[in-house]
Amino acid sequence: MDAADVRGVRLTYTNSSGDPFPAGGTAGVQIDLVQRDNVTDIDAQTAVNNTVTAETAAEGQTATGDADADYTIVPLDIAAAATKTFDPDPVAAGDPPPSPSPARTPGPRPTP
Repeated sequence: MDAADVRGVRLTYTNSSGDPFPAGGTAGVQIDLVQRDNVTDIDAQTAVNNTVTAETAAEGQTATGDADADYTIVPLDIAAAATKTFDPDPVAAGDPPPSPSPARTPGPRPTP
């Protein structure tokens, strides 16, 4: 399945022998997610409602529950600028400029 086609995640918990998860048991999972390309045109911080539905079943009984929380999409704020200085200044015609020429990104994130 292509990751771009995924619209949700389903988790099924069992114990190590494949039997239903015991009452009072705990489990956890971490899922690394990325944003879709269709949010790249958003130019302001935007909150979107995110709803999670859980269902559990054991011994013929089921229970469901929902939880809601806003997910905030933060647009990229990237700025780029280049500066160049020479030492000595001026450089004589035909002479190579001194190296290196530093570059920087004036945005909130440091340049690697």
